[in-house]
Amino acid sequence: MGMAWLPAQGLPEGAHAACSRHVLSLTNRSVEQYASGQFRWGHDRNETDSLYHVLACRRGGEWQYELFSDLQAALDSWHPQRDLLVYVHGDGKTFGDIIRRCAMLEETYELDVIAFDWPSKIPEYGILRNFYHSRKNARKSVDLFGRFLTEFAAYRRQHERGRASLFCHSLGNYLLMKYINSGQSRQLPAGLFDNVVLNSAAVRQRNHRKWVQNMHFQRAIYITTNRNDYILKGASFATLMTGQLGRRWKRSAENATYLRFDALVGRSHNYFMPYGSGSNPHIHALFYELLHGRPPAGQERLTEGKAVRKQ
Repeated sequence: MGMAWLPAQGLPEGAHAACSRHVLSLTNRSVEQYASGQFRWGHDRNETDSLYHVLACRRGGEWQYELFSDLQAALDSWHPQRDLLVYVHGDGKTFGDIIRRCAMLEETYELDVIAFDWPSKIPEYGILRNFYHSRKNARKSVDLFGRFLTEFAAYRRQHERGRASLFCHSLGNYLLMKYINSGQSRQLPAGLFDNVVLNSAAVRQRNHRKWVQNMHFQRAIYITTNRNDYILKGASFATLMTGQLGRRWKRSAENATYLRFDALVGRSHNYFMPYGSGSNPHIHALFYELLHGRPPAGQERLTEGKAVRKQ
């Protein structure tokens, strides 16, 4: 996705009010600059270990972008008014993919979205090589993820309006796991997030209870699973990770609720999105509550109680 921004003066006054969609993305991708003055995000990490704060604004059918020095400045320009969702994506995504995905989340679930974006797609790599490279980038992004959450905690101390949730999808849970295991999360305040959702997690289920039980910065944790998830089945075969958390689990974390979608979504991996769930209204209602920081609604309606389980 090509992009141009105005670092000195930003977008024209009042431009944000005219936007139909906003997405704030924090990214550690490399930046390619052209003689025309335009910029394009690269496919790998930047060499200076910098974290860019990019506010995307859609006016009409076009996206415009503005770069900020820190999270506070970006959010002060944007002034989000709804519940906040922090989204950490999975493997195989470009910067443009993330902006479009987050815009869909905003529209589908009626909330404001902040993305932590890390490089997870090298176009010339095959699937397996790309997957391992993405895991490496996830590990290398842990400190920046911690820096972002520290900034976010400072912002929430000053702006407690509404709820906030953290949603990690697929390989994004690998980044979260590495962050928790680094010990950095101990500096975060209790209750920073109302809900933390580990969705279709591409991490080993073995010993997950240990690092999940070390999480303390949320009021509730939800872990979604689909035994038939075709993406996680493929990842299991390619990486010998036969027991991935997003498919099944054995020993439950005491502080987590497990939501099973086996009988509801077929082979889907992205069942939190309408195109991945067959537009099932019960699934939409459940994720609507989760992403708004509330307990999931309508659990009893999901396959006669078999789809949702807490241990």
